[in-house]
Amino acid sequence: MPTATTARSPSRVRAELKRMGFFHATGLPWIEAEEDREGHIQARKQDYGYWGSDGRWIVAVLTNGEIWFCKTDSPSDECKKFLKQFCPKGRGAHIPCTNRRILDADHVAERIFDPYSFCGGYANPEPKPI
Repeated sequence: MPTATTARSPSRVRAELKRMGFFHATGLPWIEAEEDREGHIQARKQDYGYWGSDGRWIVAVLTNGEIWFCKTDSPSDECKKFLKQFCPKGRGAHIPCTNRRILDADHVAERIFDPYSFCGGYANPEPKPI
């Protein structure tokens, strides 16, 4: 199980992300049944500070490397303002878990309640400014 090398986002950032419908996805396990593959959601270094959308999900890769998902087809104007502030490099992030990759609903529910639940291998307690 991988461990993230990023530090936790400040509580005000987490609160804003949750308010807009995002959940913290860093470290969550995924499976790809057709290919008999599995892994954990991790940001690629080149995606830090970018956000992306595939028409079903919005992914925000914060500058500290955390990945946050929101299930929506298009970001609201308010969400775009937030993304501009915390994903300053703009649109272009890789969406690490789409199409055939499946997330466990219990893990997602845990992360909605507690963004740093250890259900996938993420447990870095130090806050880091972003």
